[in-house]
Parts: sequence; structure tokens; C-alpha cells
Amino acid sequence: MTQLQMELLYKLCAIPSITTTAAEDAVPLFLHKELSSWPYFAEHPENIWLDALKNDALGRHNFCAMVKSSIPTKRTLILLSHHDVVPVDNCKPELSMRATHAASPFDIAAYTEAIKHADIDSETRADIESGDWLFGRGVSDMKSGMAAQLALLAEFAENPTTLDANILLMTMADEENNGAGVHQAVRTLERMQAEDGLEFIACIDSEPTISNENKDCARIYTGTIGNATLFAMAVGRASHVGEYFSGINSTSLISQLVLLIESAHSTSDIWQGKRYSPATCLYLEDLNSSYSVTLPEKSVALFNVLMITKTPSEQLHFLNSMAQTAANDVLNLLYRRREGLRGSGYLELPRHKDKAKVISYAELVAMLKLSCDVRKVQQEFLDSLQPDLSDQARGIALVSHMAELAKLEAPYIVTGFLSYCQPRVNLRQSAGEKALMAAVQRVIDYAKTQHNHELIHEEVFEGISDMSELGYQGSAEDLQLLTDNFIGWGVEHNYPFAEMQKLNVPVVNLGPIGKDAHKMTERLDRDFYVNTLPDLLRKLVKELIRK
Repeated sequence: MTQLQMELLYKLCAIPSITTTAAEDAVPLFLHKELSSWPYFAEHPENIWLDALKNDALGRHNFCAMVKSSIPTKRTLILLSHHDVVPVDNCKPELSMRATHAASPFDIAAYTEAIKHADIDSETRADIESGDWLFGRGVSDMKSGMAAQLALLAEFAENPTTLDANILLMTMADEENNGAGVHQAVRTLERMQAEDGLEFIACIDSEPTISNENKDCARIYTGTIGNATLFAMAVGRASHVGEYFSGINSTSLISQLVLLIESAHSTSDIWQGKRYSPATCLYLEDLNSSYSVTLPEKSVALFNVLMITKTPSEQLHFLNSMAQTAANDVLNLLYRRREGLRGSGYLELPRHKDKAKVISYAELVAMLKLSCDVRKVQQEFLDSLQPDLSDQARGIALVSHMAELAKLEAPYIVTGFLSYCQPRVNLRQSAGEKALMAAVQRVIDYAKTQHNHELIHEEVFEGISDMSELGYQGSAEDLQLLTDNFIGWGVEHNYPFAEMQKLNVPVVNLGPIGKDAHKMTERLDRDFYVNTLPDLLRKLVKELIRK
């Protein structure tokens, strides 16, 4: 298993499957060819397939392979991973390494050697000098976990009689971007559950350990953090800069909102005494098509928020409150400054103070329904856009268009959810979840007695992951609020929330020890990966599938 695992790791990392590029599909195509040569799948070709992503402009696929128990059963365990990686813009050797040691981050051996000559921090330097870390894009996040799962699948494929359940391996596209891969997987799993009667025992993901404490200890996670993208578009009044106070600069409104939300203590969710990362602005832009001496009329910000206990309703309420505060702050400031200039000889405009409104996306849609067929208008507008625009760009353009149609009096701020939204997953008290926790404890005990390794149990995987999609745990009211305020819902987006609710699969994450995912110094602890992880994964699978 170990030899195959390492061979697959090097081969998979050599494929530059950067997210949202056509190169993503090279991985599932490689896996389909590779596994088709295994005796089990040569005999059972119907158990290996490429699963096309629905309405995907890039024509990408997930990869699926199932080893069935030799004793017919509907009980099935899912092995989950993703095959896309983030871009390598921050891995440019010429910026940080001697030119003679430049190497591709997709070549593990060459890049590990090249990193030795980079300008790096002391922790990374110590890891390099230990000789026990492999460097490269995807080596940690998460082709190592995928390779470990594939090697384990190969072991089971050689002897299905050892299985008390079927093993279904699925690798996802688009995990690092908009989750189109796992959304397709959810649809496929729900169909297999409904049509084939499969009973999904649990799902094992193998993302790398994420922690700022005890980094040399592996972790096993029994839940994952949720994630949402909050949207805000500030609409001011355009004017020539020479008539400044006849307009309202939308960038001042949106900038104040960013200052109020960025890293705010109240946005940091807490679970069992531990606080998690606060909200941050990931996108900020005015919507002027070109530079001119005109106050920008519209500006947009996108915020990433992590959720463990907080609901979409609470997040939107918070955004609306901060938007109103930001608008009031800016308009009060503008009034004071205008009055100060008036007192020193600046004569312009009557003495009045603007008032701002905060409008949710659902309210904007309701307003437009009074005068037009909103769905038809939205679809026609989206069809007119360039097809290669990102989901975020299409959503922003759609809200801007709808705001123009609504002809609302500025200033105002439109709020809602845009693009990616992943539910949180916490273990509850179902029979399946209790069985999973019992299995996890046996694996923790096994790691200690057989490997002298302290496997730390945590209830929340802090990295955003596909595990979020295997079971929606929110209320019906939250789901309604989310979809009502989800930009383009029903026209551009139809997340499979209904299918998620039908699945409700218990999830657990056990993967390699890694560091610096998405960074130039992304790396993998080779010793744990080779000598410990394969046995722990095997033990976890056997504990979960035993009757």
C-alpha cells in the first residue's frame, strides 16, 4: 500500500490541476485510466465512472469508483477527496530562490530541493533540515489524502471478502472555488440512495491537519465549519468632482462597511470555548467601467464569514445592521464636513442631511415583481453576459442591473448572499453519529497503543471542506431566508439543499499532517504519511463498516 500511495502522490501532484481550469479534468481522466487497469475494475467496469458536473462551462468531472463487498449489501462507506489545487502565483522561484534552483511546484522532488535555497521562516527551515518534509502544490492540500485513499481502495479491491460494506471513492472538482464538484456528488449520492437503496454509513474525508497548536500531532475531526459569502452593494450618487457635495461617493459607504466588519470580534464564532477566525473582506471594487473625474455611483464588497453556531439569518441581520451603521456614519460625516466648508466660504447645496436605506436582495426582488417578470428579466440579463465571467462577477452584475431597474432613491445598500455557501456540520445524537464517535475513539486508542501517536480529536475542521455538503443541518426557516436572499437563486444557482437534507451522512476527517496549505511552503510530513496514516485509515474504515 505504501509504495502505491507514494507513486500516486507523485503522479497526482505532477498534474497542474489548478481550480477553474480545464487542467482539473486531467486528474479524473488519469484516475479512470489508472484504475481501469486494476484487476477488480477490469472485471467490474460498471463500478468505475466519470461523473459530469451539471451545466459546467469547463466540462469537468468527478471521479467515482466502488469496490463492493463480496457479500451483497446496501451498506456503503464514502471516501471523499478533491483533486483541484489553488494557483501557484505565490510559488514563483525567481522571486524567492536562486535562479539555478528554480523548480516547478508540481515537481515534488525538484521543488523540495529548491525550497532549501528560499528565503523562509525559521519553522520551515527546521522542517527542511529535518529531511522529513515534502514540498509542492497539492502535496498537502490534498493530493496526499487522495493518494492514501486510493491505495487503501486498491488493497480492498484485491480482497473484497474482507469488507462488511461497499467502499465508494469519490474525488471532487472545484473544491477550492465554488463547490460545483461536491454539489454534483450530492445529487449522485441522493440518486444512488433513492434508486439503488444504498445506505451511507459515513463519509471519510482526508484533508490535511489544520492547527496552530501541536502541529506535529495528527487530528481526527468529526464536524466541519460552515462558510458563507456575504454581499453588499453601496449605491451613491454620481457627480463631477468639482461639484462634490451634489453626489455621494459609494466607495466611502462601502469602505466604512469594510472597516466595521473586518476582523470584528462579534464575527468570530465560538464553539466549546474555542474562538474561530472572524469575518474578512475578500473583494472590494467600484463598478465604474473606467477611470474618470466622477464620483463612483456603485461599489461592492464581498465578505467571508465562518459559521459553527451562527445561522444565515443571524449573519444577514448582522450585515444589515453594520450596513445601516456604516451609511449613517458616512452621511453624518459628510454633513459635518460640508457645513464646515460652508462656514469658510464654500457655498453649495441646501442645508439638508441625506438618509440611507438598507435593502435585502429579497426585498429588491419583491419590489421588481410589482412591475415585471423578475425571473425572465434575470435570465435574459444573465444570458447576455460573457459566459467566461466568474460566478461572483455575474452575481454582482445582476444586482447592479436590478438596482437600475428598481430606480430607488440613493443612497442605499443592497445586501445578500453571493455564490458559495456551505452549511456547518456538527455531530448530533443519531444512531449513525454515535456509531461514528465510538469508531473514532477506538482509532484514537489504536493510534496510541500501536503507533505511540497522540491522535487529537476535534469537533470542528477549521478549513472549509466538502464535508459541509453531506447533510444540511439548518432549519427550514433558515433555508428559506438563505435562498430568498441568494443572488440569482432559481436562475443562476440551485444548490442541492434538498438532496443534502435527504442524505445527512455522518462525516469524519482523517488525513496527513501538513503545513502552509495554499502557500509557497506547502508541505507534507512524510514520516506520518508513510508509516502511520495508512494503518489508521485502514483501522477507521474497518471500525466504521463492521456490523
